[in-house]
Amino acid sequence: MRILVVDDSKVARAVLKKLLGELGYTDVAEASDGVEAMEWLDREPLDLVISDWNMPNLDGMGLVKAIQDSEVSDVPVLMVSSESYFNRIVDVMRAGAEGYIRKPFTAQTLRAKIAEVLKKREMSGDGSATLSGQLSEIGFPELVQFLTSCRREGRLVIKVAGQGGTVDLRGGDICAAEWGDLQGDDAIFSIAEHDEGTFEFQPASSRIAGNVSMPTMPLLIEAMKRRDEKATV
Repeated sequence: MRILVVDDSKVARAVLKKLLGELGYTDVAEASDGVEAMEWLDREPLDLVISDWNMPNLDGMGLVKAIQDSEVSDVPVLMVSSESYFNRIVDVMRAGAEGYIRKPFTAQTLRAKIAEVLKKREMSGDGSATLSGQLSEIGFPELVQFLTSCRREGRLVIKVAGQGGTVDLRGGDICAAEWGDLQGDDAIFSIAEHDEGTFEFQPASSRIAGNVSMPTMPLLIEAMKRRDEKATV
């Protein structure tokens, strides 16, 4: 895998390259801003871009949008920022970035985020195919984000340590959810707390009556917020 690290700080680039090296990623190029990053993308094939948000000339969000509008729109981008996770994540998702990493982060966090990107790429195929895997490979909110971005329709079955639940998607949005005795929004919040277990997405036309009260993106953001708040208690 060839990775491009984009940051206006030479020290930050060196730190990130060191972390990537610890994970076994040694083919790493560097760019000091979004403009230089686009020059790299125009002339050489790359498999992943890891970009800081705040940079001169062309910042991280501008870079994501430029990539989405270019011939290399399939190159995934992980955004890095020291700013509040919840103030940024909506913009990141809507712009087309594959994920967001909040500074400071460890090699383990970086490993998990790269694994999520690879899992999404693996699942990007026939829209009629059944998808399955481990929640340890891709977090539940990120999995649902992937399914909604592809406008998948069907049922997502989650199983965790003897418990089971379902999330139904219609027209690319969550329309219903169940987890034990919980329904709707509360079911989503509970499922999102788990980072172990299995998932299987079964494509089908969903005729399930809706029981969620929030739109999909705000629902996922609230689920992640509650998960993080519970983890810090």
